[in-house]
Amino acid sequence: MRLFVAIEITNEIRNRIDEAMRQFGTNDFDIKFVDPVNLHLTVKFLGEVHEDKLHDIENGISESVKKFEPFVISLGKMGYFGNPDHIRVIWIDVMEGRETISEMIREVDTNLKHIRQENHKPSPHLTIGRVKSGRNREKLLETIDSLADVKFGEMNVDCVKLKSSNLEKSGPIYRDVKQFSLGG
Repeated sequence: MRLFVAIEITNEIRNRIDEAMRQFGTNDFDIKFVDPVNLHLTVKFLGEVHEDKLHDIENGISESVKKFEPFVISLGKMGYFGNPDHIRVIWIDVMEGRETISEMIREVDTNLKHIRQENHKPSPHLTIGRVKSGRNREKLLETIDSLADVKFGEMNVDCVKLKSSNLEKSGPIYRDVKQFSLGG
């Protein structure tokens, strides 16, 4: 089973992001956008995991998140990974709450490093699309820049979820496996 740990976003923020993603739709870009219903902040991607590891994973997540009290995040500032000549991923930044999410990512990674070890510094963000080619690159950069200062909203984070992902022809189907409240 393919698993990841995520923070769900509110429907209000999801709708604002969906509106922003529509700004790209009038141009001929080669982007695979995330279905708005699947938008989330990834805390840790675990990958393919055998079901017999599930109890151990749940314990690791529980131990990690009990150290954190509920907190507020705000999402805004659209950007991209890559460079202007080769944009790979379009994302929305975590503004307020960024350091707390980074600490949570490190804590979860420490407790689950025996499942999958990360070798990079935490970079809290919400992926909205993957760019497949450089088609209309200049217009794509202009569109991203025009949305760079948009604020998508703030929300309270009081839990994380262990989720499974099944890849279908139409795209990934996510299912909640278990929810973990912050603060134990």
